[in-house]
Amino acid sequence: MLSGLRAVLPDLLSIQLSNAILALCYGLIWAGARQFGGRRRMRPG
Repeated sequence: MLSGLRAVLPDLLSIQLSNAILALCYGLIWAGARQFGGRRRMRPG
C-alpha cells in the first residue's frame, strides 16, 4: 500500500502505517459484511 513511500519515510514508519491502514480496511469490510447479513455492527464500549 505505502511501499512507494519507503524511499521517503523511514522503513519502520511506512510498514507500521501500512499495517494499520490494512487492519482498518479489514475491520470496515467485516462491519459491512455483518450489516449486509442483517447483523448489528459491534461498537466499542
